[in-house]
Order: sequence, then structure tokens, then C-alpha cells
Amino acid sequence: MEDDSVQISQKWLLGLSEGTLSHQLEAIAMEGLQILHSQKGFIRCNFVVPSRASDADGNWHVGAMATLIDDVGAAAIYSLVNHVKASLDFSISFYSTAKIGEEVEIEAKVEANKGKLSHVLVEFRKVKKAVKIDLNRDDSVNSGKWKSPDLDWVKISCDGSFDPKNGEAAIGIVIRDYQGQLVDRLGKKVQADEALMTKALAVREGLKLAARKNFSRVIVENDSAGVVQDLTGSLGTSAWKTAPVVRETVKLFADLKVSLVKRQANGAADWVARQHNMEMDLSDWINRPPSSLVFILSKDGLPCPH
Repeated sequence: MEDDSVQISQKWLLGLSEGTLSHQLEAIAMEGLQILHSQKGFIRCNFVVPSRASDADGNWHVGAMATLIDDVGAAAIYSLVNHVKASLDFSISFYSTAKIGEEVEIEAKVEANKGKLSHVLVEFRKVKKAVKIDLNRDDSVNSGKWKSPDLDWVKISCDGSFDPKNGEAAIGIVIRDYQGQLVDRLGKKVQADEALMTKALAVREGLKLAARKNFSRVIVENDSAGVVQDLTGSLGTSAWKTAPVVRETVKLFADLKVSLVKRQANGAADWVARQHNMEMDLSDWINRPPSSLVFILSKDGLPCPH
């Protein structure tokens, strides 16, 4: 009988996901659900967020998520008690979101069962995939001219400015899309004791900015061979001091490319860093860029903000 209840709960879940035992909205919320393991009072599933179960921003819709929680939890209870129970109290805690196409592991475990009442805990976890880091090689490496990324990618230009006379340091970050349009930027003072550390901090903050904007396919470029070495390990042994600074942000992306470029191809980020180190007011430079920045962008052959 134990095996029967487990098998019935499995068939019920699969029927919901295939649309044979559910209405249309429930079938959309359960679409593609795969059962990895089940036993009495426990079910583990795999799920890839479908586009039809997302909101306007591409996030997993909370309603679809709640439906999945309720159904997987009910199946775990059925596998233990061999009958269906109605949900009396239902609460959800959100720690982060999931995007279309992201893979999620779902575990439902019955933690208490007494009489007519059962308590089941359902947990969702993103499946962490190995990070792919490529040493990107494009024309900008040799030509000294910025090159736009491919469709669906963004390119982060990062640079740092360090003044050894007074120890002042600042970073500059410019993010552009495949059309060369500016999509975001950052410039600020930082604490650093050398030029290499300043450039490493620029890369770290650039990757964090891209992660906050939910960019998943990212190329980060820098004109420091040492920083590129820290990110990829492709040019030799990483530096003990700066490698931890940049490596901590690598895990934020599933697909990351790194470019070592000539200083001329990193002109926009260098400009931002130097201006901030001189404490210039750049509060509205995206909408009203100074002529010196317009010159740099035009030299790259790219569209400039007006």
C-alpha cells in the first residue's frame, strides 16, 4: 500500500503537469515538471520556468509559483496518508526571484502528521550551473577601438584611476548593448592602495551592477592583463591580493566573457574614472554628456546620447 500511495501521487502530479487532470491555468503553472525522487512523505522535482508562467518582467509569476507549491505539497501528503487533504493555512516566504528558463529544484517534505492535520514544507532552490568564463577575443583587442557585443549580450567597460601622489582612487563603469547604446553607468570614489587594485574594484562593481540589472550574458573588458588574469586564470597565476576581489562576482553569471583590450578601446570607462577622481559633477552625464565624452563615443563609431 505504501508503494501504491507514492505511485498514485506521482501519477497525479504528472497528470497535472501534462494537462490531463487539471484546468488550463494549473497546467500552465505545472508545465514541464519532472519528478526526480519520491518516497513516503517526500518528493523532489525539477522545474524550468516556462514563459507562459511569467509576469511582465520575465519573473516567475507568484500565482504560478503558489499553485506549484500547493500541488507538490499535496502530493507529498498523499504519498504518506493515502488521501487528499485541503489546505487550511498557506504561507510563502520569498528570498529571490527566478527568470524564464531558469532551472529550479523543488522539495516537499511532510514534517508533521497528526490526525486530520499535516504540515508540509516546500522549498524551491535555483539549480546552480557551472560558470562559463571565456577569454573573449575580438577586433578591439588589436584595433584599439570599442566593438559592440552580439545580440542579447551587454558589454561592461571598466577602468580605475589611481593618483599615487595623494592616494585618491576612483572607478568608472560603462555598460552598452549590442547597438552601442548606453544602458547604465557608475562612477565613484573607492579605497585602494595601488592602480591594479583600483582596476580590480572597477570590474567587481561593474559585474555587480550588471547582476542588479538582471543581465545574464555579459562581456567585461579591461585594459589590465593582471585583472583579466585574475578573472580567467588564462594568463598565468592569479594575484593573491586582487584575484579574490574579482572572483567573488563571477558566480553571479551563467555566461561570462572577459576581454583584454587596449587602453584606447576602454576610453569611456577611463574618462568616467578620471572625472570622479577629480570630483567632477557627473550627475546627468547620460542625458547631457560633456563634449569630451561625446568625442570618445564618436571616435568609437557609436551612437551618442543627445
